[in-house]
Amino acid sequence: MKSYQEHLAEDRRLALLRLLKEAGGAANESVLHTCLQQLGHRRGVTREVVRADLDWLKERHLVTVEYFADRVMVGNLTARGLNVANGDEVCEGVKQPSIV
Repeated sequence: MKSYQEHLAEDRRLALLRLLKEAGGAANESVLHTCLQQLGHRRGVTREVVRADLDWLKERHLVTVEYFADRVMVGNLTARGLNVANGDEVCEGVKQPSIV
């Protein structure tokens, strides 16, 4: 059985993929952090958490990451990431979107 924190992390990762999709495929950590807060991911979700999630998603080939001015992280959605965001592919550790 998954812990509450595991469920939150899975939901947050799906939200990041969907936010990148909505942003046209790319967004920086600051924008993603602000949008996650607006989606209810407030408590304990810092920019460092967003960075860690982007790295986690990168390891699974769901995003690529680049840096501007050596300090601002930008996530770029991959084709696989789009498939997971749309529910066409499953990635353990990312919540599956609800079919509505």
